[in-house]
Amino acid sequence: MVFVATVFYLGEFPYFQIIIFILGNIVYLLYLMYWKPILLGLYIEVFNEIITLILSVFLLIFTDFVDDPHLKYKAGYGFIALFILDVIVNFALIIKDAYISIRYFIKKLRYKWRLRLLIKRKIQ
Repeated sequence: MVFVATVFYLGEFPYFQIIIFILGNIVYLLYLMYWKPILLGLYIEVFNEIITLILSVFLLIFTDFVDDPHLKYKAGYGFIALFILDVIVNFALIIKDAYISIRYFIKKLRYKWRLRLLIKRKIQ
C-alpha cells in the first residue's frame, strides 16, 4: 500500500520512490529472517528478497541522480545478469521439485503394481 501511495504522490521524484521501495524491502527481509514465518522455502525467499534489494539499488543508478551514461550502460549489464541469475536459480528449484514429485509418483506406481502382482499370485 505504501508503494502504491509513493507512485501516486511522488510521481515526479523517482529517486524517493526507489528509496522507499528499498526501505520496505529491507523491513520485509528483516521480518523474514527474524520471525521466519515461512516453514518451507524460507531460504529461497530470502535469496529472492536479497536479489530484489540489490536490483533496487541498481535502479538508483538509472535515475537522473547519476549523470554518467557509460556507468548506466554497464550497470544495465549487471542488472540483467543478476536478474537472469535469479530466474535460473528459481527455475532450477522448480525443475528439482518437479523431478522429486515425478520420482515419488513413479515409486508409488511401482509399489502399487508389485502389490497387485502379489495379490494375484496369492489368489491363484
